[in-house]
Parts: sequence; C-alpha cells; structure tokens
Amino acid sequence: MSLKKKGYLLTIVSKNNINTVKDVFKINKFRFLKLSDFILIKANWRPKSENLKEIAKELNVGEDSIVFIDDSKHERYEVLKNANKIRVFPFVEKKFVNIVEQFPEFQKSVNLAEDKKKTKMYLDQFKRTKAKSKTKNFNEYLKLLDQKIKLKKNSISTLDRSAQMETKINQFNMTLARYSYNEVNKFVKDKNKTSYLFKVEDKFGDNGYVCSVLVERIKNECYLRSFLMSCRVIERDVEYNVLNFILKDQFKKYKVEKIIAKVKKGERNIDFILFYEKFGFIKQNYDTYIFKKDTIIKKFNKIKIIL
Repeated sequence: MSLKKKGYLLTIVSKNNINTVKDVFKINKFRFLKLSDFILIKANWRPKSENLKEIAKELNVGEDSIVFIDDSKHERYEVLKNANKIRVFPFVEKKFVNIVEQFPEFQKSVNLAEDKKKTKMYLDQFKRTKAKSKTKNFNEYLKLLDQKIKLKKNSISTLDRSAQMETKINQFNMTLARYSYNEVNKFVKDKNKTSYLFKVEDKFGDNGYVCSVLVERIKNECYLRSFLMSCRVIERDVEYNVLNFILKDQFKKYKVEKIIAKVKKGERNIDFILFYEKFGFIKQNYDTYIFKKDTIIKKFNKIKIIL
C-alpha cells in the first residue's frame, strides 16, 4: 500500500478466473490491500509475459518500467525468456520488503501530490480512452474533453514536481537531458532563464502537472534546453499549445529574435523527434531547429491557458 501512495501502480497477473481472484480479497487474505487498489487485473490462462506486455501497452509505459514478483519459478522463467526488459524477482513473504528495497526508485525522498493521485489519474485515463472510442473523429474528442491548461512560471512551490519530471520522463523528451533540483532552481531564479510548468485539466479529471519546459536566453536568442511531457496527455494538442505560448512569451516579453531547439534521438523518444519540425521550426542540421517570428506554424486546436 505504501508503494501506491508513492505513485507506483499496482496490477495483478494471475492464472485464474476473475471470480477466484475476487474471492481471495473477499476473505481478506491480504489485510492491507483491497481489490480496488489494483489499477489492472489480468486473470486468465495466457502466458504471464503476454499479460504483462498488454499492461505496459494499456498504461503506455515501457516494459522496463515493470517489476514482476511471483512465487513460481516456472512463471518467472517464462517472463524472463519472453519479456526480458521486465525485472523479475521471486516472492518470499518474509523477504518481500527486502526485494522492494533493492530498487532505489522505490525509496523516494519526496512524495508529491501527483504521486498520491496517480492511480486515480490512470483510472480517469481509462475513461478518456473509452469516451474517445465513441467519438467520430479527433476534433470531436478534443471538444468533448474541454481541456484547460494552467501555468506555473518560475515557481518555487512546484519546484519538486519540475525536478521530478526532469529526471524521469523518457518518451516525450526532446533533449533527453536530465536536470537536478538545484539545476531547475537555477532556471527559476536566473533572470536569463525561465522555468515553465503546465497542468492540464479536463472533463474527466485533473491530469496534474504534465509538461516542463526550461529555456535560456543568450543575447537575442532563446534556447529550449528541455521540453518534456507526460504520456498521459500526448497527442491531445497540449504540446502545440504549450509551445505556441512559450514562443509568444519569449518574443513579446523578452524580445528575443529567434528560438533555437535541439533534439537528441533515443530509443524511447523516437516517435516524437519530429515535433519541432511539425510545428513549423526550420531544420538547420541533424539535431538543431530554429523558429523566427514570421515562421508559419502548424494549425492545431486551441486550448485556454490560465496564468
């Protein structure tokens, strides 16, 4: 239960039928856990590696983000053989806590509001997916969502969340750079730098703070040092609205003449490396893009940004 409060998602993969799994919780075999604490339950007779891959897909996380603990040597071997990115450990009841403690990421020094609400956020995401399947097209889906974006700019109060995102997001991460708490703090306090943090809310709930952007101004040029976003809001035109806002803010308030962005290609962010180019940035070389005031931008669905 403590892992759930830290923001880790709990799932069940069991070679049983669903009613058998439910009965285990009805007789209160697990005193500190309820069935509702688990975000996904895969109870069937398929190989567990298949179910785990399906879970990764449904949660939109990498297989290397999953830890599988099982008391069956046969099941552990099957997962190791067929889903080798997943970390596999035996379940020994008296040693379970020791197993968990082997993972430094499970021992967070700071637990944020986002962490405590993560299970609910993913349950809300399932509702969005269901609603999307019933809409006729992308524009109708966005209209249904009724999204709002809220901005924290150079905010000390959300510094922990900014730093957390800067050290963990891999998929929508343009530079793959990592910035520590102290480094993000410099962007907040330095007059030649700016830290932006964006929260997204919609009809189905609060997505939390999901987009972090760090910029640095050198003379009359603005450099996008980091642009990253949670997979929870990818492909909802949030990224285009955020980028459009930042460009306007930098051109108007800070009087820069051009925006320069670099992209570093990695295994996890390969689907998004053309983001700047799709928006309207001009490619200068293999990893550098430039945007000037008169550049024509991509058409996108506008979302209200609340300052």
